[in-house]
Amino acid sequence: MSWGCAQPTAPQTAPAPRFYTDKSYGSEAEFNPLTEILNEGFDITQTNGQDRHVFRRNYTVGAANVWRSVWHADETYRFYGYRRALVNEWLPLTAPNNNGGGAWVPNYEYHLVGSGMVFVRMKEWYEQHGIPHPELLSFATMMTAHYTNEVLENGLSKLPNEDATTDLLIFDMGGMAIWRIGAVQRFFSGPVELTNWPGQPSIDVNSGTLQNAAQQFVLRASLPHSQRWKVFYDFGMSSLLGLSYKRASGDALSLAVGTDAVDNPVVDPRTGAKGATLAFKAGMFYDRNGSLLASVQAGSRSDNAVFNVNVYPGVVRLGGLRPGLWIQVPRTGGIRFGVASRWGFGLGHGPEH
Repeated sequence: MSWGCAQPTAPQTAPAPRFYTDKSYGSEAEFNPLTEILNEGFDITQTNGQDRHVFRRNYTVGAANVWRSVWHADETYRFYGYRRALVNEWLPLTAPNNNGGGAWVPNYEYHLVGSGMVFVRMKEWYEQHGIPHPELLSFATMMTAHYTNEVLENGLSKLPNEDATTDLLIFDMGGMAIWRIGAVQRFFSGPVELTNWPGQPSIDVNSGTLQNAAQQFVLRASLPHSQRWKVFYDFGMSSLLGLSYKRASGDALSLAVGTDAVDNPVVDPRTGAKGATLAFKAGMFYDRNGSLLASVQAGSRSDNAVFNVNVYPGVVRLGGLRPGLWIQVPRTGGIRFGVASRWGFGLGHGPEH
């Protein structure tokens, strides 16, 4: 006889993580909120002419101008021109790099797709570390990184900043909203793989500059009739296209060539719109199950590294430690090197430029 007692319900299990699985090796071992803010927030410091003296930079002007531009978005877009914003930034309707055209490319790649994925990855990091309100904290972490990036890119300009307004209000917010959709997460964690491979930011002990901060995203898709070969696309400040060969063990070697945004000069003095100066770049990457173990990249930057090697935790052992290591060769000569802790940041030494 039933007395109408409620049947016990099975406990709800959290969905399996798709983009962060707490690997103890490679770039994923260094993924955390601090390194995310440093790598994405200071990513622009890779370009020529950027002041990497992060402790003495003037952040006040940029922070105020970006906030004012976003808060008064209508005024910002009227200053820049709604039609120009539509064709240059919002929709893929322009290709030339002059006068701000083609700015939609990093908006879609970097902000909508790449950083949208990292929003989910960061949420999974908070979940797996047992921290309450993981989605809210992920949102706060990502917006801190995005805002920092826009402040640095703004510099000392006091013109209405349409680029920052578009990034923060449309593509960053839009990316986090879209990536909450399960179908999007499933698509980019199956035969199509998306992750991020960051740098290993380090403070130079002599100059106090921040070196080797970087945020790149990696997209791989299986080739037809092949279990091993994949199309490889590395994007962010660089855009490299190539092939990736994955062994049954999960180790993969990728080779790619393309272009690197070595500078972002002002191309329209009236509005302050910026373009990108592109130069040739090539890279070789070795990863295990999507976590980067080592990379070698050669580019054409004039006052930053033209040759860059990163070795991540799990490759080199120093006693009981498994640090991250990096070496850069600036165009001006000499060698810059650094050691990163298990938290993904560390100390460096070498020429300032």
